[in-house]
Amino acid sequence: MFSTTAFASGGEKVTAIVKVALEKDFQKAENVSWQNIKDIYFASFTMNDIFVNAAYNAEGELVGTSRKIAAAQLPLTILLALSKKYSDYTL
Repeated sequence: MFSTTAFASGGEKVTAIVKVALEKDFQKAENVSWQNIKDIYFASFTMNDIFVNAAYNAEGELVGTSRKIAAAQLPLTILLALSKKYSDYTL
């Protein structure tokens, strides 16, 4: 059973197939908002106090996700490589 407050149902431009896919993939999603751009449905929401974006195609297949993380959360090898390559910048 899904929370009715987590998945808003008023006025979004999202199909039922896509909405059900998000509910299945991200059961703890809260404060979901939708945007539709060229048959790709973008959901923005919070989950466990983390802001997440997810993209679905019209068939309800998850095609990508993103979230912001702090530089300290990157693997050390990546952090070192970025620090070396972009030494003139603040990460």
